[in-house]
Amino acid sequence: MSASQRLNRYHYRKPYYVPASLDDLRGPVSGTVFLDRYMYWQPGPQTLPLDEHMTSVIYQAVLAEGIEGDPERLVNKNLLIALWPELMLPAKVVWLWESRFDELRGNLRSGWFDAVREKLEIDN
Repeated sequence: MSASQRLNRYHYRKPYYVPASLDDLRGPVSGTVFLDRYMYWQPGPQTLPLDEHMTSVIYQAVLAEGIEGDPERLVNKNLLIALWPELMLPAKVVWLWESRFDELRGNLRSGWFDAVREKLEIDN
């Protein structure tokens, strides 16, 4: 098995945290947020502005790398719903969140994911 095949399989086996309810997502809608290194390992500051450019980056990091409590603390329900179609997330993250929350389904991302769902081997 090649290194790229192992990496692809890791994304499907990696455990991701999904909260019980979107109503639990009470993160800020403006200002700044601090992301721990396990979520955001880019060089530079870890305190990031919630502006039109960085909010997507923040949400992608939190949903893909965050642990229990991080989405509730850092992600806002209404902002997530608005940004959802634009977020670049691993397929398993998309599947887990859309499977749990109807509010995130029915957009362009869902249509794309339905087209490739049969080809993905997703372990819950």
